[in-house]
Amino acid sequence: HQRRRKKRSRHPVGMVIGKSPGLPARRVMKKKPAAAFSLVEVVLAVGIVAFVGLALLGLFSVGLNISRESSEELQATHVAQSLLAKRQAAPVAQISGLPLPPLDTATNRDKGNPVLLDDQGKPVSDPAAADFGMIYRIAPRPSGRSSDVYLCLFWPGRAPADQAQQKVEMFTVMPLP
Repeated sequence: HQRRRKKRSRHPVGMVIGKSPGLPARRVMKKKPAAAFSLVEVVLAVGIVAFVGLALLGLFSVGLNISRESSEELQATHVAQSLLAKRQAAPVAQISGLPLPPLDTATNRDKGNPVLLDDQGKPVSDPAAADFGMIYRIAPRPSGRSSDVYLCLFWPGRAPADQAQQKVEMFTVMPLP
């Protein structure tokens, strides 16, 4: 006894909805419910992503500001140390282009009359070209063997010293020859 094999249809298994004479049966596929998000879920997700994105963008701008300020402060510190090192190498000599005077004479350059400097520490006369403003005070000690030196660089150089955005101050005692 032979078993009859069922002939497979080219159409997927479904429900027969009708048969016309001479035409194959039409079948309708059973649809599974679509897995999708509702509009509320999509709007909520977009809102959360936007909120997080704006927060990160805000942190990014704060980070850029801190980086810029740090770079400016580092440059000002470098210029101030460079000026003090040049003056310490020749404490009483007149040095052309060095805005810090000899250390053997009491000198005070106050905030009302700052020296304007470029980014390399060289004096400039145009306030628009100034990166830094410098005020200083040099006071020889009574023993005559050293001087107290106060140096303050502030920026931007075109701003008055008391309205500067930032400043670097240094105080040192330098020996005299």
